[in-house]
Order: sequence, then structure tokens, then C-alpha cells
Amino acid sequence: MGKENHMAILYGHTGRVIYSDGADVPARLSNRGSLMTMPEASDYEDSVEGGGIFVSTDKAAAVIGTAIPIYSSVTPVGDVLWNPAGSGVDLIPVSYHIEAVSGAPVVTPVFLMARAGAGAEIATGAVFSAFAKTTPANGFFGRGKPSKVFSSNVGTCTLTTAGAIGDVHYSIFGLIAGATPLNVFPSNHEFNGKLRFPPGSVVWVAGTVASVALYQKTWVWKEVPAV
Repeated sequence: MGKENHMAILYGHTGRVIYSDGADVPARLSNRGSLMTMPEASDYEDSVEGGGIFVSTDKAAAVIGTAIPIYSSVTPVGDVLWNPAGSGVDLIPVSYHIEAVSGAPVVTPVFLMARAGAGAEIATGAVFSAFAKTTPANGFFGRGKPSKVFSSNVGTCTLTTAGAIGDVHYSIFGLIAGATPLNVFPSNHEFNGKLRFPPGSVVWVAGTVASVALYQKTWVWKEVPAV
């Protein structure tokens, strides 16, 4: 019998190599021709390297930590993320973290509030009549690109129209009462890609009652090209 001819059905590159973003490259193969795949070191490694992860943490001037407002308040103190119209990105919440600092916690669910039609400017009739804008940190510390989402981690943001129960979009977790500060369970919430907010959206955090206690809070989010 003659020698059989074997035709490869997959062509690629053998051995480890690092490519630049935007390059069209072959798949990686083992020395035996098997397709090689590998998980990222973490769920967010690729996003962090691309500069698309951002962090905003409470930095109140008088004391570290702020209260959680009642949902019907016109002043959601901190905890506000505003994806302005024309930003060109969608806001994807990654996680929300909260730790008790001082005061006795109240019993309340903690909601993510959301509103559309937020525009991009503070103006008469706009969603905000005041917005204490701060600069979030890029997840790639000292590197990465500037955020296109407006954030506020200190000072007061004022809604033109008070929040309403209809603005409740997502239940994050609950607070429990106690005579002394208690942690909340869980102390952080992972959204796992379930929510996405296009340009012109604003989100903030509130409860069914205003908290007397102060909390240290952190937002982590991803910005990706708008669809």
C-alpha cells in the first residue's frame, strides 16, 4: 500500500507569543497540532490591561464614609455614576462594595436606582441641577485611559426631580440594624454582566429609609463601546 497523505485541517502558531492589540494572528497550536486555549488570570485581566475598568471610592472631606439616602431624596450623596449622552460608551457595573464606618445601621434594602434621558449637562429641566463630579481611578493604576462616565465620590449631587419607587432598577443587598456598626451581608455585590447602561443613563444607590450610619463605599465598573 502507498504512503497515506494527511492534510492538516487547522493551521496555527506553535509556542508562546505576545501580540499587540488589533493584530490579526493565527490560533495557537501545540507541537502535536492541538488547538491551545488558556483562561485569563482573572475575569477582568483583559479589561484592566485595555484600560476599561474604573474605580470610585468615597472620599468625604470631613469623615471617610457617607450615608445611604432614601430613594425619594433629591440628594443622592456620592454613589452616583452618570453616563452622559454622547459618551460613546456603555456603562457596565462590575461590583459595589460597602463597609460600615460609624453609627447604628437601619433595616433597609439597598437598591440601584436608574434613570434614562440624563443628557450630558447640568441645566434647568435636566436630570441634575448640581453634580459634584470627581475623577475616578483607572483599574490599571497610573496608566489606562480617562473615564467617559461621570462619577461622584464626595459632595452632593442634586436631582431636579426627586427619586421615586419607579426609579428602583435592581436590588443589591440589605442592611441590618444593630446598636453598634455592623458589616452588611454580603459586603460586596458582583453584577456579573447582568446590567448595561447606554449613554444618557444615570445610576445611584438608595434605600427605603435614609441611613443614619456612615459607610465606606466603592463602585467598580467597565466602559465598553456603545452598541
